Amino acid sequence: MFTIAMKDLALRLKDRRSLVMMLLMPLVLTAILGSALGGNFGDDASMPATTVGVAYDTEDERTNQWVDGVLPSEDVTVVSFDNGGEVENAMNKGEVDVGVLLPNEWGEKLGTADVTVLTDPDKTLQASIIESMLTSYIDRVQAVTETTDRFATALAEAGDVEVAAAAGGFSTTAISIAEQDSIQLASGEKGEQTLNGMQYYAAAMGVMFLLFNATVGARSILQERHTQTLARLAMTPVRSYHIIGGKFLGTLSFTLVQFSLFLAATYFMFQVSWGENLWQVSFIVVAYAIAVSGLAMMLASLVKEEKTADSIGGIGVQILALLGGSMIPVAAFPGAIQSISNVIPNKWALDSFLEIMTGTAWGDLYMPAALLVLFGAACLGVGATRLQVR
Repeated sequence: MFTIAMKDLALRLKDRRSLVMMLLMPLVLTAILGSALGGNFGDDASMPATTVGVAYDTEDERTNQWVDGVLPSEDVTVVSFDNGGEVENAMNKGEVDVGVLLPNEWGEKLGTADVTVLTDPDKTLQASIIESMLTSYIDRVQAVTETTDRFATALAEAGDVEVAAAAGGFSTTAISIAEQDSIQLASGEKGEQTLNGMQYYAAAMGVMFLLFNATVGARSILQERHTQTLARLAMTPVRSYHIIGGKFLGTLSFTLVQFSLFLAATYFMFQVSWGENLWQVSFIVVAYAIAVSGLAMMLASLVKEEKTADSIGGIGVQILALLGGSMIPVAAFPGAIQSISNVIPNKWALDSFLEIMTGTAWGDLYMPAALLVLFGAACLGVGATRLQVR
């Protein structure tokens, strides 16, 4: 088994075309995408210029505060309309990017009333940001209100205190604190580091090009079947599971070598930080390599021709890479596509790498790693069963 694996690894390392595809291409794409789109990440990131159309029936303090004080900014322009129909017409004409329809007495029913957010399919990112701003405002107001109520209750139970005056002063202080934009976490176990564009696309391209190993591994088996290498192996005392296991380990070994070289190259060439804990990176890489290698075995068992494997693998990798966030961040997709991406193994790996880069705890990595290993084991089981029969 290990002899077959080492033989496959040696052949792939001698293949210049394979090395160019698996190492040089991801580095080139990382440099291009990281440089061109780096402004969309990190401290220099900015929201796209957005025009928000808002329609509401009842004016009150909270509604006016959100529409006139919280929502407008350098990147957000607010346009008021009389009703939802006017907002929809403005969106159809391209005058408004996102529409927000506040129900009657929204300020009084804050948090319980339904808010309708009209979204342009081409501008889902802006809509998501506006929804986040709305949710943040609601949470902030509710936190101040609930805290003030509890404070007043505690004062009333204590007695001999002017509850109304004390609660009013506390509420004013709480509101001023909640409205401070400069408040940040002082410490924490995760999320302390800022992610930049070069980091994102280094992880994204690494995940995408590791996925190509599924095609390479499948192609190796199909090629040896056509050259009768597998037939000659079958005539020896070597058992079938030794052959399949060797092929699996060969793909696994090359995947680990490829990522190790890619990680070192991105670190020294682009100063990409992969996080403070390389053991976490290694943990996810091994789990993802198992998933990719298992997928290679299943692909080899489902197709008969090398050209078919190349075609399916090429198109399949591109689709999986797109849905998994390697080309465009998943947050920019509509909700339905985001739901689909949650079941794609390369997205589990990419999200894990990004969490490691920004700082995360080991406990947050166990679930995606387990899913990747289970996916690889399931694919290996299907592939081994079919390959043994064939």
